[in-house]
Amino acid sequence: MKFIWTAHPMLIAEEGLEFEILAECDRAVSVVNGSQRTGDYGNIFNWRDPAKKGINTFRDPGKRIIEKYYFLDRVKSGFIRIKYPSTGSTLSLDFPADKVPYIGIYIDEGWWKKDMMFIIPEPCTAPMDRIDISDLHGNSSTINKRSAIEWYLTINID
Repeated sequence: MKFIWTAHPMLIAEEGLEFEILAECDRAVSVVNGSQRTGDYGNIFNWRDPAKKGINTFRDPGKRIIEKYYFLDRVKSGFIRIKYPSTGSTLSLDFPADKVPYIGIYIDEGWWKKDMMFIIPEPCTAPMDRIDISDLHGNSSTINKRSAIEWYLTINID
């Protein structure tokens, strides 16, 4: 049976917040775009392209921008780091890349609620929010009947 599992931790963001992902995460596909940085729905872009510099840094909540994209390549090591400049703290999400091999990023810079920003890092078993669309990209997850798949999500704050 095909399935998708995605973590959706909604984390408050602040101006200057940066998030870090692995070097193998580059090819990404836009699924929600309110800024034109990532292109229209379905647009595939190179996240590490110099023209995208700053795409991992939060700006002013007055921008009223929303973006969501998924990385299309499987991760080799599952982690996302989020750095808060006001405190110097780093929030880390760690997960097993062999069971949860994809990452999505949802960014809201004041779009949903004025003067509020948040990030939703989404470690997931398959990208694209929908099984049928994930299938089109060749990235769906499957589980056999009468079986189980186990994984973890560790959250650390340093």
